[in-house]
Amino acid sequence: MPPERIEVSVERSVRRSRPAIDFTIHRSRDLSGTTQRKGIPVTSCARTLVDLAATGTDAQLTEALDNALSKRIVTVAALRAEIRRLSK
Repeated sequence: MPPERIEVSVERSVRRSRPAIDFTIHRSRDLSGTTQRKGIPVTSCARTLVDLAATGTDAQLTEALDNALSKRIVTVAALRAEIRRLSK
């Protein structure tokens, strides 16, 4: 099921400049958990799952974790490392 809104993470200093596009902005002090996909900066799978743990439902997190782990997109070690990094 597609999300109802587009969600974008930006550094705290970035201002919303596209009022005609309906999306949610998450302001973050730490965007270092990003990578690039086809030239577009995106959060890593581990960072996305950690963020989902804070904002999603238990069912959403369970499905996403099961999917990512079974497809070997992320490892438990990578998730632990991301949690440690973000908790500093």
